[in-house]
Amino acid sequence: MRCGTWSGASRRRKSRWDGRCRWSSSRPYPEIGIPDSHHPLSHHENDPGKIDDLGPLNRYHVEQFRHPEKTPVTNLWMTLLDKQGVPSEQLGDSTGQVRHLWNL
Repeated sequence: MRCGTWSGASRRRKSRWDGRCRWSSSRPYPEIGIPDSHHPLSHHENDPGKIDDLGPLNRYHVEQFRHPEKTPVTNLWMTLLDKQGVPSEQLGDSTGQVRHLWNL
């Protein structure tokens, strides 16, 4: 599943990997104690409660891509390319795909 945005400048649809994109999803995050989705929190208008929730939610998203130390970031890029239908044997100094992301 994919989600995307429309670029006003080019009127061309830009596709982003995975239908669970944090920018356009209305998905709440009760598993980490946050009842709101990312988008309304990112437009916090200096509301302290929204700002307090945004930090942990951003951290949660970053942790989804955490990988062992010394793993080349090109492994992540290669995985993302594969998810977009562009498989490759190697990319730069990659050593393989980030397997825990395969089921996303």
